Amino acid sequence: MQSVLQQIPSAGSHWLHQFTRWALAEWKQIRISRIQSQSRNGDSEAEYRLALLYESGEMHPPSPHTGLQLLTHAAFAGVPAAQVQLAFKYKDGNGVLSNAVEAVVWFRKAAEMGHAEAQFQLGQSLAHGIGCETDLAHGIRWLRRAVRQGHGEAADLLSILSNESALAA
Repeated sequence: MQSVLQQIPSAGSHWLHQFTRWALAEWKQIRISRIQSQSRNGDSEAEYRLALLYESGEMHPPSPHTGLQLLTHAAFAGVPAAQVQLAFKYKDGNGVLSNAVEAVVWFRKAAEMGHAEAQFQLGQSLAHGIGCETDLAHGIRWLRRAVRQGHGEAADLLSILSNESALAA
C-alpha cells in the first residue's frame, strides 16, 4: 500500500496531462478564431487555411460548400497552394465534377508562380495529354523546373520519358 506522499507524483502527472490537454484545446480555438477573423477581413491565405480546416474535418463548415467557396476564392486571389488544391479537386472529382481541363488550368496558374507540385502535375498532363493536347517538349520543360526544386516524382517521370524517347529514336 502506497503512502499519501507516494501518490502525489501520479496525481501530479495526471493533473499536468489534463492541463496540457486543456491548454492545447484553448490554443487551437484561439488559432481558429484568428484564422476566421483574418478570413472575414479578406486575407486570402487565411481563407485557404480555413478551407483546409473544413476539408480535414477539424472544423464543421457552416454550409456544405463553404470550404469549396473559400478555396476557390483563395485560388482566384492567387494563393498557389489553393490553386493546387482546387486543381486536385477537379482532377479527382472531389466535391466538384471531374474536369481534367479545369485541373490543368489551375495547375498552370500555380506552376507559373513556382509551385513545384503544380509544375510536376502540369508537366505530367502535357506529356500524357491529360486535359490538354500532348506536348512532350513543353511537358519536359515543366518537369525540369519541378526537378530543380527537388521534386522526386518529377525526376522519376523525366527519367522514364527520356528512356522512352531514346527507345523511340
